[in-house]
Amino acid sequence: MVMTKNLADHFEMTEIKMFESRLNAIKEIQNNAMGVEIGQFYGAYAFSIKNIPGPSYNVVKGDSFSSENTIDKILSFYRAREIPARFDLAPQYANATSLQQLHNAGLYQSDFHATLYCELNEEMVGKTKDSFIKIRQIDEAEFDRYGNIYVEVFLIPYFRRKIMFKKFMSFTIFTCCLFLFGCTDTDSNQKNEFVTNQKKVEIFNDEHLVIEENIEEKIGFKPDKAMAFDAKDSYEQNVIIDGEEAIYYKIPTTTEYFDFNYKIDTMKKNKEDKPTRNFRIFVYENKEFVDFWVNNKSRKYYDVKIPNNSSVNIPISVKMDLQKDYSDILVVLIDLNIKNNIHELMNASKILVSRKDIKNNIKDYTKKDLDNDNLKLRSEKNNSDEMRGVNLLNKNVNNVDHISEAKFIKLNQVPAEVIQEVMVFDIDGEIHPFSGGQLEAITLKRKVNEDIIIPYNKNKTDKRLFILMNNNPNQLAFKHLNDLKDHKVEQYQNYSDIFEIGN
Repeated sequence: MVMTKNLADHFEMTEIKMFESRLNAIKEIQNNAMGVEIGQFYGAYAFSIKNIPGPSYNVVKGDSFSSENTIDKILSFYRAREIPARFDLAPQYANATSLQQLHNAGLYQSDFHATLYCELNEEMVGKTKDSFIKIRQIDEAEFDRYGNIYVEVFLIPYFRRKIMFKKFMSFTIFTCCLFLFGCTDTDSNQKNEFVTNQKKVEIFNDEHLVIEENIEEKIGFKPDKAMAFDAKDSYEQNVIIDGEEAIYYKIPTTTEYFDFNYKIDTMKKNKEDKPTRNFRIFVYENKEFVDFWVNNKSRKYYDVKIPNNSSVNIPISVKMDLQKDYSDILVVLIDLNIKNNIHELMNASKILVSRKDIKNNIKDYTKKDLDNDNLKLRSEKNNSDEMRGVNLLNKNVNNVDHISEAKFIKLNQVPAEVIQEVMVFDIDGEIHPFSGGQLEAITLKRKVNEDIIIPYNKNKTDKRLFILMNNNPNQLAFKHLNDLKDHKVEQYQNYSDIFEIGN
């Protein structure tokens, strides 16, 4: 049986009609409680179910290239529903022009879907075999079993399970079979909640992805851990500053999710070291911790256990603001087993992401962007060599050792004038406001040879507390690269510091 374009179009339309019928059946349940919508854009069909936000039902089928601007209209359809778009591209629609259009829209190939067919012959028609498959309507006592099968197959988050059980009570076991077959006739990655970053977390036992073999010779000591990150090669850009490369990532203007790999490398330095290390990862962006995706699930934070003297690669997806041209993403790593004293510096990994080329006309922050005048801050001259640190102060502005005694937090001087975001948070990622109650990072203008003292009333908590200081947030990080390149400034300041301040 020879495949022709007419036959391929017939198969594609058959699948579209089956899919349309399935979603219309869901739409009829309880006045469309699941939020089903079907949009037709010339020869393309955009299917969407608001309460099942994964790609299994939120998918584009048909000819997306039959009219100009069809792809942009489809992307707007899904963007309005805050659901990523996925295009199922049949072979008859794939050519250099169509693939370039998808690439220009920020899309890329991520999965394969196969339609199997055969020609019926006379011997096959009318013949049946005994089957153990029976089709009948389930009763209420069996529904938990059906519900568990359904949510496991589609990786539906636990908090949605009761909703799903309620919404689908009127479905028959026949419908369940259709759903299962609809999932399994595609690649296993079809089950992912989003088409971005479908790789899984991977442990590399007794391997070092970041720490070099001769690291002790290079830096004079063995680090207990090291971190690194990388993203799609085609996104990577660099700025040459005095012969050194500074990396940032430029993503297409329509890309909603930024994917990157975060690597943690541990080294066993002593026989007494524990056999495993436990870490917690947060992602910080735009003055707060944001949800991110690991292993097909949305996370507020992600806990990972690593054998000592080994590495882990963690693929992460972060939703990006389509209206922001310049962003900085911080990956914050906390050791769950080891507490740090207040003078031990912990760095966050800072990833710069832009939608535009770096230009010399990037806007600076204005006074209205700063919180210096909104808080009762004190400043003190500091001519010592003490930099990049914090101290806890009591009501008499004397140093204390424990956060429970502190009425102020002092930020030590910076080596160069900089804009800095500052935030106190606990081990669960909850933000603890400074006096004034602002539940996000505050933004301060920092001057050389000047400490800043911030009023702080500790909330009642036994959790571990940390303070984060992010230099040059958002577009300022890119402006700083330009200033370095043009020798307007001398010292690199695009770093972020974290200190543990107690519990």
